[in-house]
Amino acid sequence: MNKRNARDAQAKFVLNKTQPEWTSWKVSKAVSDGYTASGWVFRACNAISNAVSSVPFFVQDKDGNPIENHPVTQLLKNPNPEISRQELFSLFTQWLLLSGNAYAKKVVTGGRTTELWGLSPDKIAPVVGGAWVDHYALKKKDGSTGAQLDKKEVMHIKLANPSNPVIGIGVLQAAAKPVDTDVEQQNFNKSAMENRGILDGVFVIKDMTMSQWDTYREKIKEMFTGTKNARTPGVIGGETNYIKTGMTPAEMDFIESRKFNRDEILNIFGVPPQLIGVTEASTFNNLKVSRRIFWEETVIPLLTKIRDSLGQSLQTELEQGESIVFDISNIPAMQESTQEKMRAANGLWNMGVPFDAINKRLELGFDAFPSSDKSWGGKPMPQPQAARKERMEQRKKSSQSDFEAIREAHTLETAKTLKTLFDEQRKQVVAAIENNDDPHATIQNHRQEWVDALKKMQIEAAVAVAEHE
Repeated sequence: MNKRNARDAQAKFVLNKTQPEWTSWKVSKAVSDGYTASGWVFRACNAISNAVSSVPFFVQDKDGNPIENHPVTQLLKNPNPEISRQELFSLFTQWLLLSGNAYAKKVVTGGRTTELWGLSPDKIAPVVGGAWVDHYALKKKDGSTGAQLDKKEVMHIKLANPSNPVIGIGVLQAAAKPVDTDVEQQNFNKSAMENRGILDGVFVIKDMTMSQWDTYREKIKEMFTGTKNARTPGVIGGETNYIKTGMTPAEMDFIESRKFNRDEILNIFGVPPQLIGVTEASTFNNLKVSRRIFWEETVIPLLTKIRDSLGQSLQTELEQGESIVFDISNIPAMQESTQEKMRAANGLWNMGVPFDAINKRLELGFDAFPSSDKSWGGKPMPQPQAARKERMEQRKKSSQSDFEAIREAHTLETAKTLKTLFDEQRKQVVAAIENNDDPHATIQNHRQEWVDALKKMQIEAAVAVAEHE
């Protein structure tokens, strides 16, 4: 399609979409005919919504660090005073699965969204105008179109609908036929249990008069109804034929048919049967694999869609480099996946592949660091903590060696000074003895010289050590 045809198609789409796009697939009908009517739909929807609502959303900066006190982070933790984050995101998920659309009304105060309130897809619809959605319309109780909401007031999450891109299509719509088939089979079985559903057969009696008809009818009814006479052989006199009209349970094969319906429904929703209690062919290993498949193929794509819708709706409230993300690091199934990645990374490392290449190949999410682009030939890479410890030890050894040299130098200088004082004092003491003077008085006269000399040496040693440090 060339550009002109594309513009014409877009213009035609806009011109034909001037009224609210009310979905024909109502949530109320989806709940009554699918969610509560089929146990498999109920289990699948709850398994998915419980998984999605267990994952926290928050704002991170350009370096990937969480911003705990960011207003949007706080909003996603406590969306409004009435319901919790888990309840709101569970509603979003259920609405997406059942109708393909989830809406939230934003309460804006001071230029920031302070509350998020869920809106049922049955009560709101987009109105196209211009290039895309112009605003949203609310539905009154009588079914007519009511108030309008600016598109900036509404967050719309939807599953892609190729036939109408402004409104979503639900998973249950794709599963409608197998769900209806399964529900009808349950109803048939219930009817058969209560009333035997259909006639098992017809007795044909030759030359029977009307008066005899009542007699035979009561006799057959007496013989074949009630638990007392169930499955007992019956005998009718005269020329009588029995024509079989009903099928046995084995012929109908309801159990196998229901299993097929179950597997088809769960496959459409993306829920492995092992996760909702189906024990056929279940083992510990395939249960672990099923959990991982469930998260990778079903839950994470839904989380990504919700994340992108939140980011688009709240983008004006984020600074440059900030983004809304979700954290699945504490999910056991994803931890198992991470452990497998680590084992694969270790194998590649042993082959000599640089860490940067491994990080990119396996999407480990680590930041680059010194020497991460080099191959160490399978040898352990020096760890940052170990390298820092080694540097500290080397510095400590170097510092200790330098300190020993300084101490030795000051020791020699101190010894030289003390020897000079001692020699001078010794000469004076000897002279005092020769002159018959008191030598103790000579010692007392030189006491202050010793004190001053020792203080000076201590100060010089302290200054030298401080300068070294």
